Amino acid sequence: MGDDVPPSMWWLALAAGLLTLQGAFVAAEIAFLAIGVAKVRHLASEGRRSARMLSWLLADRGRLFSTVVVSITLLGYAAESLVTYIATWYGAALGMPYLHYVGLAAVIVVVVVLVEAFPVIAAIRAPETTAMALAPLASLAYVVFWPLITALTLISNGVLRLTGAVTQPSPTITEEEVISIIDESEVQEDEKSMLLRVLDFADRTVEEVMVPRRDMVCAREEDTIHEALGVMLDSRHSRLPVYRDRRDTIVGVLYNKDLLPFLVEGQGHLPVSEAMRPAHFVHEKRMVADLVKEFQDQNRVMALVTDEYGGTAGLVTMEDALEELVGEILDEEDIEEASTLALGDDSFLVPGNTATHELERDLSIVLPSGEYETVSGLLQSELGHIPKAGEEVLLASGVRLTVVEANARRVLSVQITKPRATNGDEESADSAAEGEPT
Repeated sequence: MGDDVPPSMWWLALAAGLLTLQGAFVAAEIAFLAIGVAKVRHLASEGRRSARMLSWLLADRGRLFSTVVVSITLLGYAAESLVTYIATWYGAALGMPYLHYVGLAAVIVVVVVLVEAFPVIAAIRAPETTAMALAPLASLAYVVFWPLITALTLISNGVLRLTGAVTQPSPTITEEEVISIIDESEVQEDEKSMLLRVLDFADRTVEEVMVPRRDMVCAREEDTIHEALGVMLDSRHSRLPVYRDRRDTIVGVLYNKDLLPFLVEGQGHLPVSEAMRPAHFVHEKRMVADLVKEFQDQNRVMALVTDEYGGTAGLVTMEDALEELVGEILDEEDIEEASTLALGDDSFLVPGNTATHELERDLSIVLPSGEYETVSGLLQSELGHIPKAGEEVLLASGVRLTVVEANARRVLSVQITKPRATNGDEESADSAAEGEPT
């Protein structure tokens, strides 16, 4: 363009086209950031050409966004230079030098309103549509600017290495995107639950899946093998932690198979210390996935959990860990334990190995605390011997426990009768129901 040749209006049209392209790349940048990689791959699997193109671009997000930024910069510079040249030429020719500034102001307004604001708003409101529509344009720029982007990448990486900076590649897919795809998929609900548990499994700590210390069924160090076996039969646990003085001090673990030789040889009177194994400890902040691998490598199925102070926080089993993946695992004993039969308004039949804290929760009753975990253990503690069928215990809370079935070693089933409401309580309840003051 010579200074003596007036610029054609086509130059102004070219400038407008360049600004339009700049706005398109601004919208593309926002849309590419907003749309999820998983969503794009899902659309690509359905055969959408633009989705396949976009999936190819997003495979190298760093190069893609470098291409977009370079395109925005070069197009903006070219358009502004062209408008400035046109305004300067006509300003000089018409004796209006201020026209140069008018042209610059016009460019700024167009860039701010039409090139920056409008494309951003459009991309935010419809990121998927915008991304798909602009994928061909971005692909063209991706190819055209490949040599330039490659050179800039090499230079920037060299500078980062010289300064000691370390770059971390951004993940190609986020957990939120995976969850979104699972929710939108057509698989069965139980399969969705399984997939979601797999995702959650990686973030689970032992603290979240362990049996808390207060709920642990244990044997005391001074217990005999016979007594420990009774605890096992009551709780239906094949392994018991052994504590000294208090449950915070675990000294070993009992395995039921290790007790059998002592019983066969008539040595059931010996202390459990003669049969227990060393306990295996893990920290409560340990990841469950790591624990499962450790269990597999060391052929273990149980570990004691320690807190930050070194005390006992609880225990964790392989079953506890696997239930985080497959859901609750019910064996025959679990099914039996879960069965509570209502005999009347205030009377219930429960298995003898039912945990006392579960009864308090499910039946809304108060039971005394002590060195036992089950209703069978509670009865033995109250009576001072292994109960027989027909024996009853009336607790201070008014709850009556009646042994329905028992054998020589333990209670098999118990009838629990809740205390009946007094007349005053009934009248209060009736008054409350009728809205009368009590």
